[in-house]
Amino acid sequence: MAKFAMYDLLIPDDKLPEFKRREYSDGEKAKLVNYMSSIEPNAAGGYIWDCVQGKEVKELEVGYDDGKYMWSARDIYHLEHYDAAVTDEFFDYVINLRRQ
Repeated sequence: MAKFAMYDLLIPDDKLPEFKRREYSDGEKAKLVNYMSSIEPNAAGGYIWDCVQGKEVKELEVGYDDGKYMWSARDIYHLEHYDAAVTDEFFDYVINLRRQ
């Protein structure tokens, strides 16, 4: 079974959730976003919920799974816009994968 790529599940809630953030260099963030976006989606449903602004974003919510990790378009969105934290294990996996 695949592991979650993110520390937090960024789901709609009555209150705006606090979630773990991480400092990324521009290159690290770009590598993560590029990798996460390069995988073919395997599920779709509705639109992305922006957990910080508390509103729907008109971007499709899709799920991804590379066989080892799973994440969603919502995760990519929050990584790009708010530096949402990927797990240390996923970070190392993607950064090392891209160096090969």
